[in-house]
Amino acid sequence: MALADYEAVLIHIKKTLHAERSPVVVFGGSYSGMLAAWFRLKYSHLAIGALASSASILFVEDMMLPNAYVDVVSRDYKNS
Repeated sequence: MALADYEAVLIHIKKTLHAERSPVVVFGGSYSGMLAAWFRLKYSHLAIGALASSASILFVEDMMLPNAYVDVVSRDYKNS
């Protein structure tokens, strides 16, 4: 539902500002980063790009091992 809301807001803003042909890049961090990436995938006709900082896009419940995210972050921290 959040993605559809963003779509409606973006379309409204572009119409109001007479900027229908202006490029849009969506961005966010963590949860909002996941939304940005998913928005770009679903509404590629509205956004030319997405910046998803610290977005655990592939970490969706029941799709990965329970500790996969923590294991990857811990390994990266240890290696740094």
